Amino acid sequence: MSSLIRLVGDLGETLSRFTQRWIPDSWVVCMMLTVLAIVLAIFGAGAGPNEGNRVPFAPRHTLNIAAQYSVPNGYYGRVEYRSVGDTFYDEENNVQLLQEDYSVVNASIGYEGDGYSIRVFGRNLGDEHYYSSISPVSKNFGLIGGMAGSPRLFGVSLSKKF
Repeated sequence: MSSLIRLVGDLGETLSRFTQRWIPDSWVVCMMLTVLAIVLAIFGAGAGPNEGNRVPFAPRHTLNIAAQYSVPNGYYGRVEYRSVGDTFYDEENNVQLLQEDYSVVNASIGYEGDGYSIRVFGRNLGDEHYYSSISPVSKNFGLIGGMAGSPRLFGVSLSKKF
């Protein structure tokens, strides 16, 4: 039995995306929100066991907000917020293969000018623990594997344009 993706309702109800960019003096503020309501459907003779389940690997929502302040002499500061909604990693919508929603905050300060840049940055400042992928290793033994998301990270970056 094969499963196909069916959009529920109009596309506008299924995939909602909002993007906004605001650029006042010395500021750049960006925001993007995507909301998904896509489910599995079986076409043919009757409903399958997964019909109506959410599509795997598709988060319920994603939200990205970034704000950067720059001054004319090349210095800047930037803060980013990312939120990812509940994500199932199988067609059965097994709660053992569910990554619940999580949020990550990143920040940086730096200087750009004369063909080079330097910045000090921090990623995942709240040290949020999440998985970027989850999969069954062995259904017979109930083993589940996953790829951990990026941990908290601090660093310095230096680049030169040629």
